[in-house]
Amino acid sequence: MTDEIAHRLDRFRAEAASQDLPSEAVEEWIRGVRPAAYLAEGGDGPLVARVGGDPLLPRGVAQPSEPFVASVDLAALPPGATDLPLPSDGHLLLFAAPDVSGIGKQEDDAVLYVPAGTPTTRQSVEHPWREPYQERELRTLWHQSGPQMPESFALDTWGEDADEEQFELAEELEGAWWHESGHRPPLDAADRRPPGLAPERPRS
Repeated sequence: MTDEIAHRLDRFRAEAASQDLPSEAVEEWIRGVRPAAYLAEGGDGPLVARVGGDPLLPRGVAQPSEPFVASVDLAALPPGATDLPLPSDGHLLLFAAPDVSGIGKQEDDAVLYVPAGTPTTRQSVEHPWREPYQERELRTLWHQSGPQMPESFALDTWGEDADEEQFELAEELEGAWWHESGHRPPLDAADRRPPGLAPERPRS
């Protein structure tokens, strides 16, 4: 842990204490903090991800089970932007469907790694029940350590039976976190979430 991150965590603890937030919840929140890269259209950083359209798939790859979401250029990610054991180059292709009833369902081909230099062709991934995602280019807006989304934190911490008070506490923790940082990710008006790749802690 760098001195900068340690100081930031101390400031967060102080801010949370000033709001009388439970120390146990504060420390649990800190355990979920991960390095993160926030991407957006119109950012001034390198082009990191392409959303929507038709993916560049290796020859002979079977039709993915879900619609194509995005392609992430691993070589363009800022240094230290993630603590995931990702390759240093190549592309990650992501496939998913925004179907609430599918939460918890796992697809073996939801993520496809394409090593650098692999011959690819642009292929249409057709799903009659889902229009392709709108094509967009996402560039690095900024990157620093960041927390989970409040909803995910509440579910991971208190389980599926988390009550309204616990969800509110999670939102208060998020507010304290961004208050001390002095910089909050700009929110997408459509869903009130940061327009990039936010860190998520895997559920145990």
